[in-house]
Amino acid sequence: MFRPKRKRSWRSSASSSGRLRREAADRRRLVATLIETVWQDNGVVVAVKPRDPFLRYFKGADELAQRRARNRAAISGSDGTRTRDCHPIEIRE
Repeated sequence: MFRPKRKRSWRSSASSSGRLRREAADRRRLVATLIETVWQDNGVVVAVKPRDPFLRYFKGADELAQRRARNRAAISGSDGTRTRDCHPIEIRE
């Protein structure tokens, strides 16, 4: 059964932009809870210092990622690059 799309009113777009702002604020609060300091180089995150209660989780995730990278059969994609491997983020204490 065909149903025509409803037109979006200015109210629905305004409410979705408000929702997006709230979600962004929630993400910022979460990051501020987990991370004490972020180091950037030209807008690219190069290192983070997690807060002490979360340090072991960040280290564990970093060790797992390094282990998986070493065990990976294909190091790169069809074009020879892997975006997530280009800029590894250092975990600092």
